[in-house]
Amino acid sequence: MRQGWVRRAISAVMIGVVGSLSVVAPASAAPGSAPAAPVRDDSVNEPVYFIHGFDGQPNTAGFDCDAYWGDAIAAMRGWGWIGVPLTVGYYSNDSNCAEPLESGSRNTSLSELGKILAWTIHYRFSYIGRSVDVIAHSMGGLIIRDALTGVQEGQEGYPPYLYVEDVVTLSTPHARGSALANLCATFMLAIQCLDMAGRTGFLDSLGGNPQGSHGTDWTVVGYEDDFVVPASVATNMQAKHKVIYTGGQHGMNHDNMRWQTTGTWTHKYSNNGGGTWTGPVGNQAAPIRVANNGCYWHSAW
Repeated sequence: MRQGWVRRAISAVMIGVVGSLSVVAPASAAPGSAPAAPVRDDSVNEPVYFIHGFDGQPNTAGFDCDAYWGDAIAAMRGWGWIGVPLTVGYYSNDSNCAEPLESGSRNTSLSELGKILAWTIHYRFSYIGRSVDVIAHSMGGLIIRDALTGVQEGQEGYPPYLYVEDVVTLSTPHARGSALANLCATFMLAIQCLDMAGRTGFLDSLGGNPQGSHGTDWTVVGYEDDFVVPASVATNMQAKHKVIYTGGQHGMNHDNMRWQTTGTWTHKYSNNGGGTWTGPVGNQAAPIRVANNGCYWHSAW
């Protein structure tokens, strides 16, 4: 049920909202002046880009985007989110993805994917004065972080402006120290592994709190028992909102954080970039509910 429902919902809304625009223009095709920036508000109307993580399986890399994000999207719909969900694919074997960036592999650099994602969002939404939100899991968070860094710093090959209102990352390796990245970089030698492990200079190139052209509110989420991306790594950027879940809860791990939608949880949180923390406190929301709230609120929780 999850896969068919999500695919039909995405197809129907995409036809009505963004029409047939599907080609990412090259950097040389940059338009002129930016449209008026959209008003930042607390809204359930924002399109949401969902970006999957690294595929470390020995076969050709690729995910079914419906299966990867289906529970999260269905839960957000149930909570009243009406903005179009746009799942992002970037591997040659990705399937059922609303936004296939390119037929890439684990040797497609994260900076290249960030650049393509930036142009995709720019021409679908920013170019017509609309903003979007982003929820990213694991390595996917580095792709949107690169996209925003490149635009904010005016780097060559990125669009001139980008309206991304909120970004939520789930167990993203924002700093060195990811066990998966280090093992992968040592044994697989894939460029994406080297990027995540900090061996290509990619991590050093990312802004600490990169902003879209009308401001971006970041929420970073980690889990104490995540042995792939430790919570200290997942929350190691200058995000305004930080959430760390206490270990040993509901069988959660690095992979299944992206479909934890129900139940009561214990976590600690900071709303001033880690300057002060509240908790750990119980009776708190599941990770996807936190992601939903992170996309809704833009100034306070």
